[in-house]
Amino acid sequence: MPVQTVVEDLSHGYGNATPLLTVRERLASCEAFAVAFGDDVLIGEHSPGGNLAAMRDHLCGGTEGVIAAQHIDRRDTRSFGIVDTADNPDRVCRIRQRPAPETVNEPLAVVSRLVLRPSILDRLRPTELARGEVDLGIATGQLAAEARVAVHRITGHWVTVGDPRHYFDALRTYWQHHTGPAGVHTRD
Repeated sequence: MPVQTVVEDLSHGYGNATPLLTVRERLASCEAFAVAFGDDVLIGEHSPGGNLAAMRDHLCGGTEGVIAAQHIDRRDTRSFGIVDTADNPDRVCRIRQRPAPETVNEPLAVVSRLVLRPSILDRLRPTELARGEVDLGIATGQLAAEARVAVHRITGHWVTVGDPRHYFDALRTYWQHHTGPAGVHTRD
């Protein structure tokens, strides 16, 4: 499939879901589509678990979406969207933005990999929960309140660059995976 560049239409508002609104007409005719944000990288995912194609395979009978998630340190929950699964560990009950650690049963953070059906498009609008932004995590949480959204737990090393500490961790992880003993560069 050819890659095409599309200029983001900010008349839809600002937020991580605005690109989806820019290509809404194209997505509306799809059975399902994948979303992967460039500021999150998965390293060392040896199982098919982190693969978007494997996530798409979870879309079956009534499932409207699949969202990737990974366990994090409980102290870091204030930095991420957190998936609540209630009594079913394979189903999203809700997604909370940056909750206090003491309010989290399982520290399961949203990794920016989703496979969704077009039904999500009707939920993409600015919200107060996201300081007026069009937020895909909030919309997916709203979808999960009304329809089945599965959680897909990834096992690879998740690297995000959303804040200075995580950016530093990303650089350190990159360096460790691309250098050999004594810091010798092993890949171009």
